[in-house]
Amino acid sequence: MKKTKDEILKEVHRQALYLAKANCKANRSIKKVYWFPSPKEVRLLEVTEEVGFTDDKAILPLYYREEPQYGLPFSMGVAWVHPAQYRNRKLPKGWRWADALEIRVLARKK
Repeated sequence: MKKTKDEILKEVHRQALYLAKANCKANRSIKKVYWFPSPKEVRLLEVTEEVGFTDDKAILPLYYREEPQYGLPFSMGVAWVHPAQYRNRKLPKGWRWADALEIRVLARKK
């Protein structure tokens, strides 16, 4: 049975939440995480002071392939940007602020 777009987006969202929590646990300097919904891949923008200011006009994510054997069935695009610059940079193709959802990671365990 073929999955609907909504079912696929729920699975992508689940993976995005998992990655956001894992990344925030590993890197406590992450201030915010935004998810840009797509049925094709996980798209995360992490706002952190650990990246420096840049003259680049665009945000350039790193892409990782899916790893289904580890519970990551979707490929992933993850970008990092300084808090003072994240709203002033061009997003990657297909990423739109109008679609972005902030992932709130409430509990950060040591």
